[in-house]
Amino acid sequence: MTQFHVKLASMNWILTLFFLAIVTSLAVGFYFLMKEGGTSSRNLFKALSWRVGLQITLILFLVLAYFMGWIEPHGGPLDRPPAAETTTPAS
Repeated sequence: MTQFHVKLASMNWILTLFFLAIVTSLAVGFYFLMKEGGTSSRNLFKALSWRVGLQITLILFLVLAYFMGWIEPHGGPLDRPPAAETTTPAS
């Protein structure tokens, strides 16, 4: 049971770091866009390229984690609960 909690906690940290890096690179790209007025910028291109690269890496990591058994699907908000068997009283 302890191993499960360690795996879950480390996965949360890894995903949190990925999302922070993606948001940071997006903010840096926005900064260069505002600073240089939308003209072609090497810094803007590099920042947004990093963001796309991080997103692709995150998706590949999630697929790998799923196939390695590190994460498991737990259902979504649209999943219906199993229907309860209804019995009718015998006449």
